[in-house]
Formats: sequence, structure tokens, C-alpha cells
Amino acid sequence: TIINVDPLFADVSADDFHLQSTKGRWTTGGWVLDSVTSRCIDAGDRNSPFNNEPFPRGAAINLGAYGNTVQASKTPGPATVIIVR
Repeated sequence: TIINVDPLFADVSADDFHLQSTKGRWTTGGWVLDSVTSRCIDAGDRNSPFNNEPFPRGAAINLGAYGNTVQASKTPGPATVIIVR
């Protein structure tokens, strides 16, 4: 996936490349809410695993270093529930 917009990292000057999210972004002090949401959230390959991302999470992996990790920024829209049988 190629983007041509600001990814809205938390704080590049402090090497914090977590994506900003109105539903939650990980910091060393815990989860914080931002006033904006990165377009990189849920913008990755829909065939890539994303089950390690915390709820709420969308139907695709987040782009960036924290995609498919417990520190992935949370999806601002409705969460997607996938049932595996």
C-alpha cells in the first residue's frame, strides 16, 4: 500500500511512530486518545493477519511498525468481528 498523505505519527521527533487514533494510541503510560485518526489505520493488505491488534480493530492490518501487534492503534469506526469455524 502506498500513501501520499501525512501518516499522523504520534511524535516523530521522539521516535514515536504509533499512529494517532481517536479510539486509542499506545504510549509508555498506557492508552491515550488523539483528536485525529491516521489514514494508515486498517489500510494494509486485507490478506495480512491482524488478530494481534487490540479491539476495536477493523478488517485489515494497520500500516506501519506496530501493525498486528498489541500496540497497534485502535480503529475509530465500528469493530469487525470475524468468526472462524
